Amino acid sequence: MRKNNRLFIELAVITTFLSISGAASADQLDLNTFTPDGDVNVNGNVVTIDETSGLWSSYFYDDSFSVSSNALSFSVNYGLTSDEYDDDWLVVMVDDGFGSYYDLEVNGNNSGIYVLDLVPFRGSTISLTFGLEAGIYDDGLGSVATFSNFDLTLNTQPTDAVPEPATMLLFGTGLAGLLARSRKRNSAKPA
Repeated sequence: MRKNNRLFIELAVITTFLSISGAASADQLDLNTFTPDGDVNVNGNVVTIDETSGLWSSYFYDDSFSVSSNALSFSVNYGLTSDEYDDDWLVVMVDDGFGSYYDLEVNGNNSGIYVLDLVPFRGSTISLTFGLEAGIYDDGLGSVATFSNFDLTLNTQPTDAVPEPATMLLFGTGLAGLLARSRKRNSAKPA
């Protein structure tokens, strides 16, 4: 009897998990909607910003970044190689219409993965900016910021996925049938 009950519980847990978990997919972001400003070079899915012309700042931005209603997150790999003064900044800025703010500021020789949660911005338009800003004492021309693998993660399961009553009735009937079958087997065994 314990073996059948355990099997029933495991089946119920797995089925419940599968019914409530959503599916997600990561797609490459279309960089054609972004505008390069200053010392920005775009090569496929890699954006490089350097200090070749001596500008104080250079940006790669999209002031009309439309966040779809099923967007979950945005991620990008970043890297900064600083010049001899080590006072330049790799930045990511977000403007949600209520104000612009730095969401990422990296100084020094650094790299990592930046992830922006897009759920609060679903269905709206934001400004998304990637940049390299010179430090106040920067006389050097050697810092390089690199952004690559621009990925947008979308929820592929409909956001209004509510089980229909008939589906739940069928599911419940099946579970009740399994339970009845296991009890019938256990009661038929001699003691």
